[in-house]
Amino acid sequence: MLLFIYFHVLTIAVPIVLSADSLEKLTDLSEINPPADVHMEEIELGELSISWNSNLSEDIHKMFSINYQFEWKYNDSVTWQPPSRMEDPEYTDDFELHRGVDMQVKNVIIEKPINFDSMEAESNWTEMNYPPASGDPETAAANISCIVYNNTYMNCSWQIGTKAPEDIVYFLRYRQDDDTRICTDYLKDDRGRHIGCHIVNGIDTEVIVILLVNGSSQQAEIYPIYRIFQPSSFEKFNPPVNVQVVNHTVKWDISDNTSITNPRCFAYLLNVKDWTNNAEKNISVNERTDYKLLVYIPSKRYSVKVSLSLQFCGVSQFWSDWSNEVFIEAEHSGSFSSSPMLILLVVVLNLSVLVIICLLKRVIKKMLVPVPDPQRKFPELFGKYNGDFQQWLGCKEQIWIAAECTTAPIEEN
Repeated sequence: MLLFIYFHVLTIAVPIVLSADSLEKLTDLSEINPPADVHMEEIELGELSISWNSNLSEDIHKMFSINYQFEWKYNDSVTWQPPSRMEDPEYTDDFELHRGVDMQVKNVIIEKPINFDSMEAESNWTEMNYPPASGDPETAAANISCIVYNNTYMNCSWQIGTKAPEDIVYFLRYRQDDDTRICTDYLKDDRGRHIGCHIVNGIDTEVIVILLVNGSSQQAEIYPIYRIFQPSSFEKFNPPVNVQVVNHTVKWDISDNTSITNPRCFAYLLNVKDWTNNAEKNISVNERTDYKLLVYIPSKRYSVKVSLSLQFCGVSQFWSDWSNEVFIEAEHSGSFSSSPMLILLVVVLNLSVLVIICLLKRVIKKMLVPVPDPQRKFPELFGKYNGDFQQWLGCKEQIWIAAECTTAPIEEN
Protein backbone atom coordinates (compact mmCIF):
# COMPACT_ATOMS: atom_id res chain seq x y z
CA MET A 1 0.00 0.00 0.00
CA LEU A 2 1.35 3.42 -0.93
CA LEU A 3 1.61 5.74 2.06
CA PHE A 4 1.60 9.51 1.66
CA ILE A 5 3.49 10.94 4.61
CA TYR A 6 3.35 14.55 5.67
CA PHE A 7 6.82 15.99 6.10
CA HIS A 8 8.25 19.18 7.48
CA VAL A 9 10.62 21.24 5.32
CA LEU A 10 12.90 23.41 7.35
CA THR A 11 13.45 26.00 4.65
CA ILE A 12 11.93 26.55 1.21
CA ALA A 13 13.47 29.02 -1.22
CA VAL A 14 12.75 30.21 -4.70
CA PRO A 15 14.87 28.32 -7.24
CA ILE A 16 17.83 30.26 -8.53
CA VAL A 17 20.23 29.83 -11.42
CA LEU A 18 23.84 29.15 -10.46
CA SER A 19 27.09 29.05 -12.30
CA ALA A 20 30.07 26.93 -11.37
CA ASP A 21 31.92 30.04 -10.21
CA SER A 22 29.04 31.07 -7.98
CA LEU A 23 28.91 27.72 -6.09
CA GLU A 24 31.70 28.86 -3.83
CA LYS A 25 29.58 31.83 -2.75
CA LEU A 26 26.63 29.68 -1.62
CA THR A 27 26.94 30.20 2.10
CA ASP A 28 23.22 30.62 2.71
CA LEU A 29 21.54 27.20 2.68
CA SER A 30 18.22 28.85 1.95
CA GLU A 31 19.40 29.35 -1.63
CA ILE A 32 19.14 25.56 -2.29
CA ASN A 33 15.74 23.94 -2.09
CA PRO A 34 15.44 20.79 0.05
CA PRO A 35 13.79 17.64 -1.35
CA ALA A 36 10.00 17.53 -1.60
CA ASP A 37 7.10 15.20 -2.52
CA VAL A 38 8.21 12.33 -0.29
CA HIS A 39 6.42 8.99 -0.73
CA MET A 40 6.79 5.79 1.32
CA GLU A 41 5.66 2.28 0.50
CA GLU A 42 6.13 -1.13 2.13
CA ILE A 43 6.96 -3.06 -1.02
CA GLU A 44 7.84 -6.35 0.70
CA LEU A 45 7.48 -7.65 4.24
CA GLY A 46 9.41 -5.11 6.33
CA GLU A 47 10.96 -3.51 3.24
CA LEU A 48 10.27 0.21 2.95
CA SER A 49 10.86 2.27 -0.19
CA ILE A 50 11.22 6.04 0.22
CA SER A 51 11.30 8.32 -2.82
CA TRP A 52 11.32 12.10 -3.25
CA ASN A 53 11.75 14.97 -5.70
CA SER A 54 14.93 17.00 -5.58
CA ASN A 55 12.90 20.21 -5.87
CA LEU A 56 15.80 21.77 -7.80
CA SER A 57 15.57 23.61 -11.10
CA GLU A 58 16.50 22.06 -14.42
CA ASP A 59 19.35 24.57 -14.73
CA ILE A 60 20.91 23.33 -11.48
CA HIS A 61 20.57 19.72 -12.66
CA LYS A 62 22.33 20.63 -15.90
CA MET A 63 25.15 22.61 -14.34
CA PHE A 64 25.90 20.45 -11.30
CA SER A 65 25.91 16.85 -10.15
CA ILE A 66 23.15 16.16 -7.66
CA ASN A 67 23.54 13.66 -4.82
CA TYR A 68 21.29 12.95 -1.86
CA GLN A 69 22.27 12.27 1.72
CA PHE A 70 19.83 10.06 3.63
CA GLU A 71 19.78 9.21 7.34
CA TRP A 72 17.37 7.31 9.56
CA LYS A 73 16.77 6.07 13.10
CA TYR A 74 14.01 4.27 14.97
CA ASN A 75 11.49 6.37 16.88
CA ASP A 76 12.51 4.73 20.15
CA SER A 77 16.24 5.39 19.60
CA VAL A 78 18.38 8.53 19.78
CA THR A 79 21.10 7.12 17.52
CA TRP A 80 21.06 7.90 13.83
CA GLN A 81 22.35 5.21 11.50
CA PRO A 82 25.39 6.03 9.33
CA PRO A 83 24.35 8.31 6.45
CA SER A 84 23.95 6.99 2.92
CA ARG A 85 25.01 9.01 -0.13
CA MET A 86 23.20 8.18 -3.38
CA GLU A 87 22.67 9.54 -6.88
CA ASP A 88 19.03 8.50 -7.28
CA PRO A 89 16.21 10.09 -5.24
CA GLU A 90 15.17 6.80 -3.66
CA TYR A 91 16.17 4.73 -0.65
CA THR A 92 15.09 1.13 0.08
CA ASP A 93 15.90 -0.89 3.18
CA ASP A 94 14.53 -3.42 5.68
CA PHE A 95 13.10 -2.04 8.91
CA GLU A 96 11.44 -3.27 12.09
CA LEU A 97 8.45 -1.17 11.15
CA HIS A 98 6.51 -1.56 14.40
CA ARG A 99 9.07 0.75 16.04
CA GLY A 100 8.42 3.63 13.65
CA VAL A 101 11.19 5.25 11.61
CA ASP A 102 12.46 8.85 11.61
CA MET A 103 14.13 9.83 8.33
CA GLN A 104 15.73 12.88 6.78
CA VAL A 105 17.17 13.64 3.36
CA LYS A 106 18.92 16.62 1.80
CA ASN A 107 20.25 17.69 -1.60
CA VAL A 108 23.99 17.83 -2.19
CA ILE A 109 25.12 19.94 -5.17
CA ILE A 110 28.58 19.03 -6.50
CA GLU A 111 30.70 21.04 -8.89
CA LYS A 112 31.44 19.47 -12.29
CA PRO A 113 33.67 17.73 -13.19
CA ILE A 114 33.69 15.73 -9.98
CA ASN A 115 37.13 15.17 -8.48
CA PHE A 116 38.70 15.03 -5.05
CA ASP A 117 38.56 18.81 -4.57
CA SER A 118 35.17 19.49 -6.15
CA MET A 119 33.16 22.01 -4.19
CA GLU A 120 29.84 21.04 -2.63
CA ALA A 121 26.79 22.82 -1.30
CA GLU A 122 23.93 21.28 0.67
CA SER A 123 20.29 22.08 1.27
CA ASN A 124 18.53 21.87 4.60
CA TRP A 125 17.04 18.54 5.70
CA THR A 126 13.61 17.35 4.72
CA GLU A 127 12.29 15.34 7.66
CA MET A 128 9.76 12.52 7.48
CA ASN A 129 8.38 9.81 9.75
CA TYR A 130 6.96 6.33 9.29
CA PRO A 131 4.61 5.99 12.27
CA PRO A 132 4.94 3.14 14.78
CA ALA A 133 2.38 0.36 14.88
CA SER A 134 -0.93 0.98 16.59
CA GLY A 135 -2.31 -1.10 19.44
CA ASP A 136 -1.09 -1.88 22.93
CA PRO A 137 2.51 -3.24 22.82
CA GLU A 138 1.66 -5.61 25.68
CA THR A 139 -0.77 -7.48 23.41
CA ALA A 140 2.16 -8.40 21.15
CA ALA A 141 4.02 -11.71 21.20
CA ALA A 142 6.82 -11.40 23.77
CA ASN A 143 10.39 -12.70 23.83
CA ILE A 144 10.50 -13.82 20.22
CA SER A 145 13.54 -15.98 19.51
CA CYS A 146 14.62 -18.22 16.65
CA ILE A 147 17.20 -20.99 16.42
CA VAL A 148 18.45 -22.52 13.17
CA TYR A 149 19.44 -26.16 13.64
CA ASN A 150 22.41 -27.14 11.50
CA ASN A 151 21.08 -25.35 8.41
CA THR A 152 18.22 -27.85 8.30
CA TYR A 153 15.24 -26.27 10.03
CA MET A 154 14.36 -23.27 12.19
CA ASN A 155 12.26 -23.08 15.34
CA CYS A 156 10.85 -19.73 16.45
CA SER A 157 9.09 -19.32 19.77
CA TRP A 158 7.37 -16.57 21.73
CA GLN A 159 5.27 -15.97 24.81
CA ILE A 160 1.70 -14.75 25.00
CA GLY A 161 1.54 -10.98 25.60
CA THR A 162 0.63 -9.94 29.15
CA LYS A 163 -2.43 -8.05 27.88
CA ALA A 164 -3.32 -10.36 25.01
CA PRO A 165 -7.07 -11.13 24.94
CA GLU A 166 -8.40 -14.62 25.55
CA ASP A 167 -9.14 -15.23 21.87
CA ILE A 168 -5.67 -14.19 20.68
CA VAL A 169 -4.27 -16.02 17.67
CA TYR A 170 -0.70 -15.19 16.62
CA PHE A 171 0.56 -15.66 13.08
CA LEU A 172 4.09 -15.71 11.69
CA ARG A 173 5.40 -14.62 8.30
CA TYR A 174 9.01 -14.40 7.19
CA ARG A 175 10.96 -13.26 4.15
CA GLN A 176 14.39 -13.83 2.61
CA ASP A 177 15.15 -11.59 -0.38
CA ASP A 178 11.86 -11.50 -2.32
CA ASP A 179 10.60 -14.87 -1.04
CA THR A 180 7.88 -14.36 1.59
CA ARG A 181 6.35 -17.36 3.36
CA ILE A 182 3.81 -18.04 6.08
CA CYS A 183 4.14 -20.54 8.91
CA THR A 184 2.25 -23.79 8.36
CA ASP A 185 3.38 -25.75 11.43
CA TYR A 186 2.66 -23.94 14.69
CA LEU A 187 3.78 -24.97 18.16
CA LYS A 188 0.92 -24.72 20.66
CA ASP A 189 0.50 -24.45 24.41
CA ASP A 190 -1.91 -26.55 26.49
CA ARG A 191 -4.72 -24.15 25.56
CA GLY A 192 -4.10 -24.52 21.85
CA ARG A 193 -2.63 -21.04 21.40
CA HIS A 194 0.18 -20.48 18.92
CA ILE A 195 3.47 -20.03 20.79
CA GLY A 196 5.96 -20.92 18.08
CA CYS A 197 6.59 -22.08 14.55
CA HIS A 198 8.55 -25.01 13.12
CA ILE A 199 10.03 -24.13 9.72
CA VAL A 200 11.48 -27.02 7.73
CA ASN A 201 13.78 -26.21 4.80
CA GLY A 202 13.71 -22.91 2.98
CA ILE A 203 16.18 -21.17 5.35
CA ASP A 204 19.40 -19.85 3.83
CA THR A 205 21.75 -19.04 6.71
CA GLU A 206 23.63 -16.51 4.56
CA VAL A 207 20.55 -14.36 3.81
CA ILE A 208 18.91 -11.91 6.22
CA VAL A 209 15.54 -12.99 7.64
CA ILE A 210 12.74 -10.45 8.12
CA LEU A 211 10.14 -11.92 10.44
CA LEU A 212 6.71 -10.65 11.50
CA VAL A 213 4.58 -12.04 14.33
CA ASN A 214 1.14 -10.47 14.13
CA GLY A 215 -2.11 -11.45 15.78
CA SER A 216 -5.86 -11.31 15.49
CA SER A 217 -8.61 -10.97 18.07
CA GLN A 218 -12.26 -9.95 18.22
CA GLN A 219 -11.61 -8.08 21.46
CA ALA A 220 -8.58 -5.86 20.80
CA GLU A 221 -6.13 -4.67 18.17
CA ILE A 222 -2.94 -6.72 18.35
CA TYR A 223 0.41 -4.97 18.22
CA PRO A 224 2.72 -6.52 15.55
CA ILE A 225 6.41 -7.30 16.07
CA TYR A 226 9.07 -7.33 13.34
CA ARG A 227 12.48 -8.95 13.73
CA ILE A 228 15.49 -8.72 11.41
CA PHE A 229 18.38 -11.12 11.94
CA GLN A 230 21.21 -13.01 10.26
CA PRO A 231 20.35 -16.75 10.56
CA SER A 232 23.99 -17.84 10.89
CA SER A 233 24.19 -15.81 14.12
CA PHE A 234 21.50 -18.04 15.62
CA GLU A 235 22.61 -21.40 14.24
CA LYS A 236 23.01 -24.39 16.53
CA PHE A 237 25.23 -27.13 15.11
CA ASN A 238 25.36 -30.86 15.71
CA PRO A 239 27.59 -31.88 18.64
CA PRO A 240 31.06 -33.38 18.07
CA VAL A 241 31.33 -37.12 17.39
CA ASN A 242 33.94 -39.87 17.85
CA VAL A 243 35.11 -38.47 21.17
CA GLN A 244 37.92 -40.60 22.61
CA VAL A 245 40.79 -40.38 25.06
CA VAL A 246 44.17 -41.79 23.96
CA ASN A 247 47.15 -41.45 26.31
CA HIS A 248 45.32 -38.72 28.22
CA THR A 249 44.70 -36.76 25.00
CA VAL A 250 41.07 -36.04 24.14
CA LYS A 251 40.26 -36.25 20.42
CA TRP A 252 37.02 -35.61 18.52
CA ASP A 253 35.55 -34.93 15.06
CA ILE A 254 32.82 -32.66 13.76
CA SER A 255 29.71 -34.43 12.52
CA ASP A 256 29.47 -35.37 8.85
CA ASN A 257 26.02 -33.73 8.87
CA THR A 258 27.38 -30.36 9.96
CA SER A 259 26.78 -27.68 7.31
CA ILE A 260 30.29 -26.22 7.84
CA THR A 261 32.98 -28.86 7.39
CA ASN A 262 36.12 -26.92 8.34
CA PRO A 263 36.94 -27.78 11.99
CA ARG A 264 38.98 -24.57 12.32
CA CYS A 265 35.77 -22.54 12.01
CA PHE A 266 34.67 -23.64 15.48
CA ALA A 267 35.51 -22.98 19.08
CA TYR A 268 35.26 -26.01 21.36
CA LEU A 269 34.38 -26.43 25.01
CA LEU A 270 35.51 -29.49 26.99
CA ASN A 271 33.73 -30.47 30.18
CA VAL A 272 35.96 -32.60 32.42
CA LYS A 273 34.31 -34.11 35.50
CA ASP A 274 36.14 -35.65 38.46
CA TRP A 275 33.76 -38.33 39.72
CA THR A 276 35.62 -38.62 43.02
CA ASN A 277 34.29 -35.27 44.23
CA ASN A 278 31.89 -34.37 41.34
CA ALA A 279 34.03 -31.33 40.51
CA GLU A 280 33.64 -30.09 36.92
CA LYS A 281 35.90 -27.91 34.80
CA ASN A 282 35.25 -26.33 31.39
CA ILE A 283 38.22 -25.93 29.06
CA SER A 284 38.18 -23.73 25.93
CA VAL A 285 39.93 -24.99 22.80
CA ASN A 286 40.07 -23.00 19.57
CA GLU A 287 40.52 -24.20 15.98
CA ARG A 288 41.75 -27.71 16.82
CA THR A 289 40.16 -31.07 17.60
CA ASP A 290 42.42 -32.46 20.32
CA TYR A 291 43.51 -31.50 23.82
CA LYS A 292 45.95 -33.12 26.26
CA LEU A 293 44.65 -33.29 29.81
CA LEU A 294 47.15 -31.44 31.99
CA VAL A 295 45.65 -32.26 35.38
CA TYR A 296 45.19 -35.99 35.66
CA ILE A 297 45.38 -38.29 38.69
CA PRO A 298 45.42 -41.98 37.66
CA SER A 299 43.63 -43.14 40.79
CA LYS A 300 40.56 -41.02 39.95
CA ARG A 301 37.69 -41.61 37.53
CA TYR A 302 36.97 -38.88 34.97
CA SER A 303 34.47 -38.18 32.22
CA VAL A 304 34.87 -35.89 29.20
CA LYS A 305 32.30 -34.39 26.82
CA VAL A 306 32.67 -31.75 24.09
CA SER A 307 30.52 -28.93 22.66
CA LEU A 308 31.17 -26.56 19.74
CA SER A 309 30.12 -23.14 18.44
CA LEU A 310 30.76 -21.28 15.20
CA GLN A 311 33.20 -18.48 16.03
CA PHE A 312 35.76 -18.08 13.22
CA CYS A 313 33.78 -18.37 9.95
CA GLY A 314 30.93 -16.24 11.22
CA VAL A 315 29.72 -16.00 14.80
CA SER A 316 26.82 -17.90 16.35
CA GLN A 317 25.25 -17.10 19.71
CA PHE A 318 24.56 -20.77 20.41
CA TRP A 319 26.63 -23.77 21.44
CA SER A 320 25.80 -27.28 20.33
CA ASP A 321 24.49 -29.89 22.71
CA TRP A 322 27.13 -31.92 24.54
CA SER A 323 28.63 -34.92 22.82
CA ASN A 324 28.37 -38.40 24.27
CA GLU A 325 30.29 -38.71 27.52
CA VAL A 326 33.56 -40.66 27.50
CA PHE A 327 34.93 -42.12 30.74
CA ILE A 328 38.52 -42.50 31.92
CA GLU A 329 38.48 -45.26 34.50
CA ALA A 330 40.56 -45.11 37.68
CA GLU A 331 43.81 -47.07 37.74
CA HIS A 332 43.89 -49.07 40.99
CA SER A 333 47.06 -49.64 43.05
CA GLY A 334 47.38 -53.21 41.72
CA SER A 335 47.21 -52.08 38.17
CA PHE A 336 50.30 -52.84 36.13
CA SER A 337 50.10 -49.50 34.40
CA SER A 338 50.19 -47.57 37.68
CA SER A 339 53.76 -48.58 38.72
CA PRO A 340 56.92 -48.92 36.61
CA MET A 341 58.36 -51.29 39.25
CA LEU A 342 55.47 -53.69 38.73
CA ILE A 343 56.02 -53.61 35.01
CA LEU A 344 59.71 -54.45 35.56
CA LEU A 345 58.71 -57.25 37.93
CA VAL A 346 56.44 -58.78 35.32
CA VAL A 347 59.25 -58.70 32.77
CA VAL A 348 61.68 -60.38 35.21
CA LEU A 349 59.12 -63.05 36.10
CA ASN A 350 58.49 -63.82 32.46
CA LEU A 351 62.23 -64.19 31.81
CA SER A 352 62.58 -66.43 34.87
CA VAL A 353 59.79 -68.68 33.66
CA LEU A 354 61.48 -69.00 30.28
CA VAL A 355 64.80 -69.95 31.92
CA ILE A 356 63.09 -72.56 34.13
CA ILE A 357 61.31 -74.06 31.15
CA CYS A 358 64.61 -74.38 29.28
CA LEU A 359 66.30 -76.06 32.28
CA LEU A 360 63.41 -78.47 32.74
CA LYS A 361 63.61 -79.48 29.12
CA ARG A 362 67.31 -80.29 29.52
CA VAL A 363 66.70 -82.33 32.70
CA ILE A 364 63.84 -84.25 31.13
CA LYS A 365 65.99 -84.96 28.10
CA LYS A 366 68.70 -86.51 30.27
CA MET A 367 66.27 -88.49 32.37
CA LEU A 368 64.54 -90.01 29.41
CA VAL A 369 67.65 -91.33 27.57
CA PRO A 370 66.46 -94.10 25.19
CA VAL A 371 67.51 -97.76 25.99
CA PRO A 372 69.90 -99.03 23.29
CA ASP A 373 68.69 -101.94 21.12
CA PRO A 374 71.41 -104.69 20.99
CA GLN A 375 70.11 -105.99 17.68
CA ARG A 376 70.99 -102.64 16.08
CA LYS A 377 74.57 -102.84 17.52
CA PHE A 378 75.26 -106.59 16.92
CA PRO A 379 73.30 -107.70 13.87
CA GLU A 380 75.60 -110.76 13.19
CA LEU A 381 75.18 -112.10 16.74
CA PHE A 382 71.45 -112.18 16.50
CA GLY A 383 71.08 -112.72 12.76
CA LYS A 384 73.64 -115.47 12.05
CA TYR A 385 74.21 -117.06 15.49
CA ASN A 386 70.75 -116.56 16.85
CA GLY A 387 72.12 -114.87 19.90
CA ASP A 388 74.64 -117.65 20.73
CA PHE A 389 77.38 -115.59 22.22
CA GLN A 390 79.87 -118.52 22.43
CA GLN A 391 79.58 -119.37 18.76
CA TRP A 392 79.75 -115.69 17.83
CA LEU A 393 83.04 -115.41 19.80
CA GLY A 394 84.39 -118.68 18.22
CA CYS A 395 85.02 -120.45 21.57
CA LYS A 396 85.36 -124.28 21.33
CA GLU A 397 85.51 -125.04 25.04
CA GLN A 398 82.33 -125.65 26.82
CA ILE A 399 81.15 -122.86 28.97
CA TRP A 400 79.35 -124.16 31.94
CA ILE A 401 76.51 -122.33 33.30
CA ALA A 402 75.47 -123.04 36.84
CA ALA A 403 71.93 -124.19 36.73
CA GLU A 404 71.45 -124.15 40.47
CA CYS A 405 73.31 -122.85 43.46
CA THR A 406 73.12 -124.65 46.78
CA THR A 407 74.00 -122.86 49.93
CA ALA A 408 76.16 -124.69 52.52
CA PRO A 409 76.77 -123.56 56.01
CA ILE A 410 80.33 -122.73 57.03
CA GLU A 411 81.42 -123.95 60.37
CA GLU A 412 83.99 -122.07 62.25
CA ASN A 413 86.55 -123.95 64.35
